[in-house]
Amino acid sequence: MLFLNSPESDPLRLIGTYINYRLGLGVMLGLIHYADIAPDVFGSASPDLFADVAIVYIAICLLSLIRVRSIDSMPDRVHLLTILICDFIALILMIYASGNVNAGLSYLLLIPMAMGATFIKNQAYALAAFGTLLLLLATFISFKQGNADSQSIFTAGLTGVSLFVITIVVRTFSYRIKVSQDTAIRQRQKSQYSQLISQRIVETMRTGIIVVDTDLKIQLINRAATVLLTKDNKFDDLGDIVFLYEKLFHWKTKDIIPDTMTFESVNNNTIRASFAPLEDERFPSMMIFIEDMQRIGQEAQQLKLASLGRLTASIAHEIRNPLGAISHASQLLNESDSIENSDQKLLEIIHNHSQRINFIINSILDFSRRNNAAPEIIDLLKWTENFRREYLEQHHDAVIDIISEKDNTNTIVDPNHLYQIITNLVDNGLRYNESNTGEKKIILRIRVQEKDQCPIIDVIDNGLGIKKEDIHKMFEPFYTTESMGSGLGLYLCKELSEANQANLRYSYDTQKQQCIFSLILAHPKRRIIL
Repeated sequence: MLFLNSPESDPLRLIGTYINYRLGLGVMLGLIHYADIAPDVFGSASPDLFADVAIVYIAICLLSLIRVRSIDSMPDRVHLLTILICDFIALILMIYASGNVNAGLSYLLLIPMAMGATFIKNQAYALAAFGTLLLLLATFISFKQGNADSQSIFTAGLTGVSLFVITIVVRTFSYRIKVSQDTAIRQRQKSQYSQLISQRIVETMRTGIIVVDTDLKIQLINRAATVLLTKDNKFDDLGDIVFLYEKLFHWKTKDIIPDTMTFESVNNNTIRASFAPLEDERFPSMMIFIEDMQRIGQEAQQLKLASLGRLTASIAHEIRNPLGAISHASQLLNESDSIENSDQKLLEIIHNHSQRINFIINSILDFSRRNNAAPEIIDLLKWTENFRREYLEQHHDAVIDIISEKDNTNTIVDPNHLYQIITNLVDNGLRYNESNTGEKKIILRIRVQEKDQCPIIDVIDNGLGIKKEDIHKMFEPFYTTESMGSGLGLYLCKELSEANQANLRYSYDTQKQQCIFSLILAHPKRRIIL
């Protein structure tokens, strides 16, 4: 019998069953005849004809079975009609050879008739008419030869009516079954489509999703969770994430839903994990939502900065107009002969603070015009050497040493943003190094973080460092320790770093007495696409 994994598998199985049935029927009738079982019923009128028809019928059934198995698909309508006509002819010839339609062989015609009503549709009525006429003709000839009585003709007619009745009944039920199957197929397709959409949504979500069972085995994990939690985008065992495993082990043993938690991933990102049980008594499980706080912060920061940029730009323009008037008036007063020497100090204060306010305004305007990151893959050593050359062309008295652990360290970052960040850090480093040592010198060190292979640029100077009580405020806007500073430099560096999925951190080496600003950049192959 044929078994195929296709929408036609059920009809094929039915046809395969029928092909095997007709072969078995032919073999059974042949064995009954040759074993001389009930000779007065099977082949009583013409034993030789019965035997010949049985042999030919068995051969035809074998050929049909081989052909249907070889094509491995639904036979066409002509092929099926040919098979059914052969069955009718063979069975009616056997009925004729038996000489008595009342022996029960005529009921065997109902099975091929049911198959015809199922598969050949409108031609089934023609097949029923063909079978009825052929059966009546054989019975009439047998009656004329004296091998059948008049009751046989009535039985043959009744059998013909049965052929039409079985055709009508099977056609009706086949139509209803087909409608039900079509409805079921449509519902299944809709269900599969909905499931596919759900899978695509889960897979493309920026929020990581993990589903685990009560044995803490992963049942589902999407791409975002894999990227956020692993280095090489391979994640097989929840035990690799110790924090999550401990929380879920508590849920497993005490059936208490864990609280939201935050931790640092191997990719140097701050991760927030939220937990939600799936209420299913048959398959109790826990869903974990993994969110990149850096990305969320970036999105919130972009909205905040967009509003802040428009506001500050508007305020800056409004301040610049009266500031220009004040500055111009102070210059005119400074040129006046009636100004006494004691008032010159006051004019100098007005002039200096006007310049400071103008510097702050320029910084705010530059900050408000900042564009979104356009990341590129760059070689940090080559980029740093080019930066040093360009920087020293404008600052001839500065010294910048470059130290690199590798000859080729790539990252993905916006080159313009990186230039702004490093320029600001280098300016600060040279200034503080000179105030402490008298020498304008800094070190740019390129290295790779061991735990996640993320590239790092360290800006190192020998300044006095930042007081411990001020470290938490150093990246806040408008915080400065200098009288002429705007307080936006480090804040801008921090914002540009986060826009490029990088982290800017400060540390102080007490042994070497060095201030270190570390810019931890994104790995070139693990940057999250926003």
